[in-house]
Amino acid sequence: YMKRIVATLVTGVVLAIFNAGIANADKASAPRQSAHTATDKIGTREMERRNIDLVTRFFARWSVSYAELRQSYLDAFTEDCLFQQTAQPDLIGGPATVRFLDKYHAINGFETVDVKIHTRFTQGPFVIMERTDYIKDKSGKIILTFPCVGIMEIRDGKIVSWRDYADSADYSPQSNPHRWKFDKQVKF
Repeated sequence: YMKRIVATLVTGVVLAIFNAGIANADKASAPRQSAHTATDKIGTREMERRNIDLVTRFFARWSVSYAELRQSYLDAFTEDCLFQQTAQPDLIGGPATVRFLDKYHAINGFETVDVKIHTRFTQGPFVIMERTDYIKDKSGKIILTFPCVGIMEIRDGKIVSWRDYADSADYSPQSNPHRWKFDKQVKF
C-alpha cells in the first residue's frame, strides 16, 4: 500500500517537472524541436499512438527470453540514447545498456522481466509510464519487484532518452521482498 502511495507521489512530481518542461517548449533544444517537426508531418495524435505502441512492444519483448530482452534495447535505442535510472550509472546507447544488463544477468541469473503498466500517457514525443517490473529467473520465480515511473522521448521510431525514477531503497535486498543475490560487487 505504501509503495503505491510513493509511486503516486513520484508520478505527481515527475508530471510537475514534465509539465514545466513542456511550458518552456518554445525555448527547447534542437532535438526537441526536431521531434516537434516530425509531429507536424504526421500529426500529434498519430505520433503519440505510434510512440505508445513502440514502448508497449519494447516492454513486451522483455518477457520472452533474455536474448529477446537484450535485442529489444539494441533495436529500440538510438546510438546516442541517454538511459538514466535512480542509483545507477548513466548509459549511452543500446550496446552500453546490454553490457550493463549482462553484468547483472551473470550475477543474478535473471532471465525475463514481466512489466505491468499501471498508468501511461503521451504528450508529443514523450511517453510516460508508471509500471512495476517483475524480474524473474529461469524457473519463472520473481527475484525482484521494481515499481517505477519512466519518461521516454521518441524520435523517428526510436527511443532517444529514457529516465526511470524509483525509490532507491527498492534496489536494496533488505527492502525488497524478492531479493537480488549479490555474490560479488558489481563495477561498471
